[in-house]
Amino acid sequence: MPRKDAVRQRRETSGPAEERRAGVLFAFGRMVGFLVFAAIGLGILAAIVLLPAYDRMRAARYERDRASASVERLEAELSTKARLAEALPHDRELTIQLMAIHTGRMPADEMIYGDPALRPATLEQMIHLPEPQSPARPDGPLVSAAGRIENARTRRGLFAMSAIALATALLLFAPPSCRRQPHLATEDAE
Repeated sequence: MPRKDAVRQRRETSGPAEERRAGVLFAFGRMVGFLVFAAIGLGILAAIVLLPAYDRMRAARYERDRASASVERLEAELSTKARLAEALPHDRELTIQLMAIHTGRMPADEMIYGDPALRPATLEQMIHLPEPQSPARPDGPLVSAAGRIENARTRRGLFAMSAIALATALLLFAPPSCRRQPHLATEDAE
């Protein structure tokens, strides 16, 4: 029974101020431990839920930006061809070039100098449009983490880790009133 005597003697020698101070420090330590484990558990749970949705959102944005760039290119090509069609009746040289492209004939009073093996340019080759800037593929640590979380086994493992961290926070750092303390009950009975 030397342990019980030491506990009793410590209680008698320490004053209420020291007990209060020790109780506050113990409560603060419990709170910090609870917050650390709860934050880990909730962070893992949030990653399981939010990262796959974030990855789908970034993929949808990428597809939208790609489609927008393609539409811009088609609109530029359409406006260029419209300007070409408007200029055709007024530009004799352009008319001759297009006639040579599509029919393979030249007017009798026109002569082409150069290599006869070279074919005249097509309409698409005559129109020079700048290439639109294609958006960059989404990449980064969050996207790669989301890709790994999509795996069902990984998701289950992370969910188990989250549950263990939350259970640890609740069980290890519960307030003393929730715990049964058998050694104090036997001391009071004596």
